[in-house]
Amino acid sequence: MLLGIITCFGPALVISVVYGCMPPVSASMLAKADIAKEIIKYTEGIQGAIFASGRRE
Repeated sequence: MLLGIITCFGPALVISVVYGCMPPVSASMLAKADIAKEIIKYTEGIQGAIFASGRRE
């Protein structure tokens, strides 16, 4: 599991530390907001599917 985490974040860390290339804070905040919106939509979809499957019975 630890190896997987390192391989996922390793390239981004190397680029930021070695080359000093960092995105602006506003861009990372927008990305986090977009990810949060997608998670909410996904969980609402799952809840809707569970509710719909319960009503058919």
